Amino acid sequence: MMTSGLTMSDVGYLLMIRQKEEMANIIPKEKIDSYKASGYIELQKNGKWKITPRGGSLLMLIETPGLTPEVEGIRDRIVGVYNDMGKDTGAIKEVEKRLIWFVANTNFKEEPIVRAVISHIDLKREYTMRLDNLIWKPSNVYSVHMSLSESTLFDTIIKMYGMTSDLYLRENKNKELAWLFAVSRLPDPPRKMDKEYTITGDVKMDIERISDIKKELGRRLKMSI
Repeated sequence: MMTSGLTMSDVGYLLMIRQKEEMANIIPKEKIDSYKASGYIELQKNGKWKITPRGGSLLMLIETPGLTPEVEGIRDRIVGVYNDMGKDTGAIKEVEKRLIWFVANTNFKEEPIVRAVISHIDLKREYTMRLDNLIWKPSNVYSVHMSLSESTLFDTIIKMYGMTSDLYLRENKNKELAWLFAVSRLPDPPRKMDKEYTITGDVKMDIERISDIKKELGRRLKMSI
């Protein structure tokens, strides 16, 4: 059983609906009724189901890694920068939640993020955004689905490094790039894991392959991973 009482099958069904797969037609009616009642899906005019913002946020929560040592380090540094400058961070738990999402969806590392935070404070001075809102500021009080298009931190990094935001923001991302993002979020497998569960047949090779994929993603995004 997972978040909000969902099973792995439920997550699979919701992903089918989100990805508009033809196999979504096989989802049992009682499941559809349950997802609709929970506000995770809604019926479109064409008679097909689609994921609601609530459902999308739930899937994002499930797919997003938790608080890693890497994210903890970034959190501590940017909170420290704000505190040293006497700026408002907002609730630390909210900073943490948004930072976890931000790192998972951009693969940006510590130095670019910290430099962008410092740059924002230097440029805005008395108009500095609260730290949690710098990472992601909801467009309205009802917003629950975080988007990079609403992130001043993201915009700052893109401009600082002369990158293109299109790779991150376009709705129909290149499938290969999306796959690289997904794999790059994987933690290293346990070194004593049963080889039956490895991808390549060897734990060490799995670790090396994931590392190579992270480097390739970094190369494509012109960032140092």
